[in-house]
Amino acid sequence: MRRWLFVPLDDRPITSGFPTRLAPLGGLVLTAPPRGLLGHFLTPGAAEELPAWLDQNAAGCEGAIVNLDMLAYGGLIASRSPSVTAEAALARVESLRTLKRRGLKVLATSVIMRLGITGSSPEAVRHHELVRRWSIAAAEDPAAAADLERQIPPRLLGDYRRARERNHAINRQAVVLVAGGSIDFLLLLQEDSAPQGLHRTEQRALEDLVRGHGVEDRVLLSPGTDEGALTLLARAALDGHQPPAIQPVFGNAATAELPAPYEDRPYRQTLELQVRAAGATLGAPGIALLVNTPTRCYGDHLGAGEGLDGPAGLAEVTDGAEHLVRALKAHLERGVPTAVADVAFANGSDPVFTPRWLEAVDWTRLHGYAAWNTAANSTGAAVAMAVLCHLNAGRNERLRLEALLTRILDDYGYQARVRPEVIRWVRGRGGNPFNLGGFHGEAGVRVDALMSGVARELHQRGPARLGYALRRFEARLPWPRLFEVDVSVELSAP
Repeated sequence: MRRWLFVPLDDRPITSGFPTRLAPLGGLVLTAPPRGLLGHFLTPGAAEELPAWLDQNAAGCEGAIVNLDMLAYGGLIASRSPSVTAEAALARVESLRTLKRRGLKVLATSVIMRLGITGSSPEAVRHHELVRRWSIAAAEDPAAAADLERQIPPRLLGDYRRARERNHAINRQAVVLVAGGSIDFLLLLQEDSAPQGLHRTEQRALEDLVRGHGVEDRVLLSPGTDEGALTLLARAALDGHQPPAIQPVFGNAATAELPAPYEDRPYRQTLELQVRAAGATLGAPGIALLVNTPTRCYGDHLGAGEGLDGPAGLAEVTDGAEHLVRALKAHLERGVPTAVADVAFANGSDPVFTPRWLEAVDWTRLHGYAAWNTAANSTGAAVAMAVLCHLNAGRNERLRLEALLTRILDDYGYQARVRPEVIRWVRGRGGNPFNLGGFHGEAGVRVDALMSGVARELHQRGPARLGYALRRFEARLPWPRLFEVDVSVELSAP
């Protein structure tokens, strides 16, 4: 196994635990900092200690996958606050020069700030929406922006603007580090956005800088954020191997030309960028990526509160994609390496399409599956899993099945089935699903009980048929909110 250092975006399971868990499929072992250095929820990580940790652990490593937001500020949520000065953030990012001198290959992600603040309370959620709307209007409608600005507390908006300016400076310096050879590949990730807004000006400035330094082949700007470690893991694992070709098959080609929620460009472009980020190529023959795009418009499990509606109702988002289920069945029966990216809904799987394919096909043969958060998150994760399973070539089937079952349990079992029920339960008691406070413990017990039933059901319909026993299962709330779950699955081989 090749050893790589790994500085994740934060301590959430999808950004830190899942990449570490998947790495052996690609022949890598990821060594991450102690959890205490990564912070937790609203508490920033110990960014000031990370340069020394990287230097002390570099011996014997081939490379490093480093998120610059953790290195500079202490994580993603911390990056939205101006509490870390630009000078301190710059010094920490500059420490990569030392790491490169130790002979390591350095792959990095750096987030382009989203169009809002952290929504950790009902008031913050209201301010997030105002700031998001202001960020869009400020780029093209000064009168509307001025009206919105009067509704936002001046200190809050001032902090947001200072953080945005500082983060853009760090994004720019990351490009300079690529040009100087201290970063081998940089993934500039655009967090939650829209087709217009302040981020577009920043993107254009970064693209001009990339062209000016002549590093277009070593810097990629793409929608997404939380999937960045997974796509760079796939890229690291592919080093020295022939990149596989990935052939997308869309459930609806027309809606692939529309932007998905929280993104700023047509989904088809997002997919192409995620494939490039992972080091793969587009084309055939190779890995088939079946993409569940919506019927007419994208939906959002959380955008309308507790419901499943898209802008025009459930039927506008999904008809169950029977033709895609048939295509999936045919691909798997022919032995075609196949992954599924379900992007019809943000924040969870398609509740009509998913039960159909789970019932109709032998999904244990899949190379990857994802349907969580944004379309970029899902697509990047599915592509990365497919690449890693391609490299694994059947050597570690237990780990492949555990990873596949984890994603189905999380993206379908939790996000589409269990979470809506628990959100209603919390709200019915006057709680806030996105900052649980005193409800954290009781909500966690409820989640584990409901998810255990889903785990037994999916295990019986999948790995059990191959002789794998469900040795251990646990579902917990890693942060005091209902947005994500930590699913731990352990199978015992037949």
